[in-house]
Amino acid sequence: MRYLFVMVLLLSGCTSPPATPTQAPTNELLLYRNTLIGDNSQVLAIIYDLPEARNFLQLELHTTEPPYGAHLMYDEVTHPKIVSIANATWLFTLVPNVDSLQFTFDTQSYTLTREQLMS
Repeated sequence: MRYLFVMVLLLSGCTSPPATPTQAPTNELLLYRNTLIGDNSQVLAIIYDLPEARNFLQLELHTTEPPYGAHLMYDEVTHPKIVSIANATWLFTLVPNVDSLQFTFDTQSYTLTREQLMS
């Protein structure tokens, strides 16, 4: 009986509630404040800490002339609109010179601007 109790405790300790599409590790992301959109490695580091990073496929930066932007491509995700808004919010917060972001998922695409999210 004691072994059964210990086994139940171990198994229940291994389960955690599923992450929501908007959860991101805040402390790690704040290390990237004031990243510029032209810094490919820093922008990628931010993206890899954002929700649905496991489904992230490719990044295109648009930095030749303003307005600056990025195109993020993902495999299919469950809530693409929510992920787009959450990830855009983080990117607009951390990357001060990005003006627009395009998110492309398996079957859907969303374009968000800094102005849209601030209004």
